[in-house]
Amino acid sequence: MRPYPRSTRRLSEAERIFNYRLSRSRNTVENASGILANTWRIYQRPFECRVQLYDKLILATVVLHNYILESPTENNPALGEEQTNPLVRMHIAAATNSTREALDVRKSFMKYFMSNEGHVEWQKRVVNSVN
Repeated sequence: MRPYPRSTRRLSEAERIFNYRLSRSRNTVENASGILANTWRIYQRPFECRVQLYDKLILATVVLHNYILESPTENNPALGEEQTNPLVRMHIAAATNSTREALDVRKSFMKYFMSNEGHVEWQKRVVNSVN
């Protein structure tokens, strides 16, 4: 999902909050993906299986990763030095053109973040301090 662009006009408060929260969630996902890529060699190259198996493959490595973390041993090779740095970044190329559906999804998230249900107390304070 792409953030609202800042170059064309001044962003509304709702758009700034959306961009901020999208950025935070993207960082979390990228950190988790980096940890998996450093732990499991299968993530070092494109998957060589049917697309229908991707979800199962990812879930299996996440479950195994959590199991290893919960029961570490002295000679556990999966807990090597690369595990100590979770700030590994993946660079994902984004398309320059968005579909109408993608723009509608982004707008739905923005409205949710501004609603009573999706609002978090610190969001206005943080976004205002960034700008």
